[in-house]
Amino acid sequence: MNSLTGQAPLSGPIVPPAFLPNLTERCLSSTLPKPTLFGAEIFNVTSSLVTNYTAAFTPPNFFNSDPPLCGVAEGLSFCNITVTYTHPGQNDSINVFLSLPVSISDDVFFNSPEEQPDDPQLQPGDAETTPEWNGILLSIGGGGFSTCLPEPVSHAALSQGYALSRTDGGHPPLRFDYAIGDVVNPPTESWGLLSPGNVNLYNFQDFASVALHDMAVISKDIIDSFYHMPPRHSYFQGCSTGGRQGLMLAQRYPTDYDGILSGAPALFFPKLMVNHWNGQMIMHAIKYYPKACELDAITRAAIAECDELDGVKDGIISNESACNFDPFPAFNHNLRGEKPCTMLYADVDGPVHETVNISMSAAHIAYHLWGGAKGSIDRPNWHHPTHGTPLGTLAATKCYRGNNTCQPNPNALAMDWFRIFLYKNPSLTAEDLASRISLEELERLFHQADQEYHSLISTSDPDLSAFANAGGKLIAWHGTSDSAIPPGQTTQYYESVLEYAKTPYSGIEDVSDFFRLYMVPGVDHCAGGDGALPINALLKLRKWVEEGIAPEELDGESFGRSDGEKIYRKLCRYPSVARYRGGDHDSRKAESFTCADSF
Repeated sequence: MNSLTGQAPLSGPIVPPAFLPNLTERCLSSTLPKPTLFGAEIFNVTSSLVTNYTAAFTPPNFFNSDPPLCGVAEGLSFCNITVTYTHPGQNDSINVFLSLPVSISDDVFFNSPEEQPDDPQLQPGDAETTPEWNGILLSIGGGGFSTCLPEPVSHAALSQGYALSRTDGGHPPLRFDYAIGDVVNPPTESWGLLSPGNVNLYNFQDFASVALHDMAVISKDIIDSFYHMPPRHSYFQGCSTGGRQGLMLAQRYPTDYDGILSGAPALFFPKLMVNHWNGQMIMHAIKYYPKACELDAITRAAIAECDELDGVKDGIISNESACNFDPFPAFNHNLRGEKPCTMLYADVDGPVHETVNISMSAAHIAYHLWGGAKGSIDRPNWHHPTHGTPLGTLAATKCYRGNNTCQPNPNALAMDWFRIFLYKNPSLTAEDLASRISLEELERLFHQADQEYHSLISTSDPDLSAFANAGGKLIAWHGTSDSAIPPGQTTQYYESVLEYAKTPYSGIEDVSDFFRLYMVPGVDHCAGGDGALPINALLKLRKWVEEGIAPEELDGESFGRSDGEKIYRKLCRYPSVARYRGGDHDSRKAESFTCADSF
């Protein structure tokens, strides 16, 4: 199928065929033809009808902020389609999941209400079902080692009429376990290793890139078969691993999507995963495992000292480059004495409110994580968290109130990266890794990871000329308090694209014609934190693609700030920053800020 279909300009209305079968019946009949995908064998295409479905939305995050949705959407009807296929000779099995509305909006056929006829034959599907397809394909990315997130993540977009697609990339995706109320990761060794010592590189390539292109081709083909017309435009959105997937598509498969929305992308993936062990290495080295609230108290003190460097007190460090916070209590009056603390213990139900002393050891951990300590790793693509980033995630521990002890609680993804993909030994335990990984070993692994996997997954190619020439548009954003992926990785990548564009062979006149980056003060990983989350970013991407209106700013709105207040912000195009107007302007309102070169 022609992957440029969605990028062709629309010169007039799409005229529907004289007869379109009822889409509900089409879904129930399970007679959709197999799509065509070069290099693949399609096993089967199955479909099932979902009616009167109620979608529940969590507090707004990356996936339900266009517009921000809370509560529920009732009475949804759609067709779930699964395409299962393999790449012959690779012994893989991949699923592409689609959710398609079973009625079509009139706007898909006609550009204005005046063009819409009264002829009922031109109203295919069940006219009364919700949602109605808006003519757009939206593919959704994954997280961690999963190429797709649990299905409910997609329901916000489904309720708005998008035809949705996801891919499992050839291994079980993340799933939400309602019994424990949390997301469960499938065992990585089930797909990452052929045998001890031998990585399954075919599966790794599917995860890194191949399945992403497959999804685009299959999704467009299935939509064409189901609706008897291709999507008018195709978009991809993802955060974290999904953000990396979006950039991979722009770099390696530049004609697959018209627009890409990439949040907190996991750039320089091999080094990033090694970086996740940095806090554990520090704690093991000094034999001190702090309570999370001890590190949180240090972060709060840093925010208190550096908050107003941007001219407004809002509980956020926006001017990170000017923050020179000293975490050692012997020198910093903000850290002397006991601090209030809200602690979660493994052996106690619910939070415990107490006070905690800030130790020199905890201060040393913070100083090292920020890159200030002697011996801190300082290499290209090894970025450190900002002073406003929660450190309890990066140096995670599990604590027990009964005996007042804490023990290391390493990130499961980081553990799998070392066990499966670097040491290639699934029998290794957290204790084994703790005894092995010194600062010197971490630096060696940092180099090994890049040697073995950079070309497969790093997603750091600055040459986006093919994407630009195809008419693609890319919006990326990254929270400056991201506790999973340092925001410096994204600014470094954007700067590398700018530098590449200056070369005489790039063919790029202005990067901002197709790629815009927004740094978001105070927002954690894909959501959370006291900052203002980008909202309606996908809508602005669509306006850029479909109407040629490039976004100068993104809109920001906070959800669940620690002080209970609601704030709105202008999110400025990097490298501009949001400068407070001062005076009587209300710092909670977006109009009180203007985009400027400096604070």
